[in-house]
Amino acid sequence: LPDAIALKSLETASTEFHARYSAISRTYRYTLLNRATRAPLAERYALRVWPPSDERRMAEALAGLMGEHDFRAFGSATHGEITIRRVMRAACWRDGEYVIIEVEANGFLRGMMRRVAGMLAKVGAGTLNLHDFGRTLAARDPKAAKWKAAPQGLCLWEVKYE
Repeated sequence: LPDAIALKSLETASTEFHARYSAISRTYRYTLLNRATRAPLAERYALRVWPPSDERRMAEALAGLMGEHDFRAFGSATHGEITIRRVMRAACWRDGEYVIIEVEANGFLRGMMRRVAGMLAKVGAGTLNLHDFGRTLAARDPKAAKWKAAPQGLCLWEVKYE
């Protein structure tokens, strides 16, 4: 394996196993760095935003994503794929200068988590209100989620299988 990949354990899977289609849920984390000055090493893995984010408002907005919804406004589907996803868990919390956004769902559309994070960053900055965040989801319009966060804050955190 390349130096960037480390193997901790290995198990033999059944011939029916598929890494994507056998998953029952995936969890993504997006990290914001609330810092006025640049932090070159930290910014490789987090999006720096200033002024500080209001993580409580962001968590309140995230609560509206819970359950089954059409996420067409937040991501793109491939080859006529259905855009309905079920969010089982959504949380936002502060850890020092970092604000962590975590979403567990039965699946994600392409760009979905980055658009959710981008819109939440605007909620946290106070430039997007909770009502408008909710209207974005309800719009089911791919142009409704106007802000897409940069890729460096995104991390596939966990994949659960049966």
